[in-house]
Amino acid sequence: MSAEATPLVGSRVDAIDLTRGTLMVVIIFAHANHGLGDSAVRDVLHGGGDLLFMLGTPGFTLVSGLLLGYFGAVRTELGSILRTYARRGWLMLTTTHLLVAAAIFGPTAPPGEGFAHFLWSRWYITDTLAVIFIALAPLIVRLRGRSRLVLGLGALVVTHLVEATSLPEAPVWLVLREVVIGVTDTRHILADTYPLLPMCGMFLVGGALGQTYGEATRRENGPSEFFRRVVRWVPLCVLASVVLVGVWKLARLGVIESEVLRLALYPNSTGSLFPLYAGMFLALFGYWVHRTQTTAKRSPVEAALRVVGKTSLFVYVFQYLLVQTAPYALGVWGQLTGLSWALLLVVSLPVVFFAADRWNARVKHA
Repeated sequence: MSAEATPLVGSRVDAIDLTRGTLMVVIIFAHANHGLGDSAVRDVLHGGGDLLFMLGTPGFTLVSGLLLGYFGAVRTELGSILRTYARRGWLMLTTTHLLVAAAIFGPTAPPGEGFAHFLWSRWYITDTLAVIFIALAPLIVRLRGRSRLVLGLGALVVTHLVEATSLPEAPVWLVLREVVIGVTDTRHILADTYPLLPMCGMFLVGGALGQTYGEATRRENGPSEFFRRVVRWVPLCVLASVVLVGVWKLARLGVIESEVLRLALYPNSTGSLFPLYAGMFLALFGYWVHRTQTTAKRSPVEAALRVVGKTSLFVYVFQYLLVQTAPYALGVWGQLTGLSWALLLVVSLPVVFFAADRWNARVKHA
């Protein structure tokens, strides 16, 4: 065994936890942005900044699938893993849904909407991931990486081909379409949805990556080989998005006369921008794989990100209280200036790190 191969047991987990922790910070920034008032900072963050902050949804779906794919590659007995996924899924569908709704009801509910309607008319990312954990994970856990990749990309393609077609306008079909496929225009019936099919696709793609990484960790110098492959994949993903968005723009301008392409290649995180976000995710995960393989010591920031990654579900709920509920209670929600937005994050992030550390210690000793 080489010196590089000796710390694999610890570094495998570290790379995934550090990736999840980093994504949680991105999500915290994105949620804090909603409280900005009209300002130049808001214009910047809701312009180019949104391109970065939108990484949260595809990134967390990818890393969730990656973890399952990793387990499938390194463990022979997966019953306990699947039971843990199922328990987590039911927790997310019940307790997490209730807590998130309670935290964001004040800042985001339209005037006059009651809490009961607010509670049942939202479908959060944690709800969709819960369904995936409960229903999809047992079906795909033994699939090979290539099969997951093909099925995942196929689900994303089917999603956008269906979006480009006309379906019956009956309310039941529109709701079903929004829950399963999603919509890219303004014809939303539900207040907030994360559609199942495209997120299943992203979960499967993440699973393919996780299996590749898991198999690499079982070989001497495997993680280094994995990192070198990731370095090659990133620019290809970015180029794919540039080409797809370019075709969409040509269709939108009428240079290419195709309504199907205009609708199917709409630039969102599951459409023509997905390769970009996949590339960003690969760059992030590849960095942490390389970092954990080459450096045994963790900086304080890395240690904090690792704990946030280990307690990501707790942090997801808790951060709403800091960056949305608290500004609403103080009467400044929707009125944050650039300075107060920065101050909110400067105060919130250390509190999140401290709370995650305390929660992690409590869970370990429960």
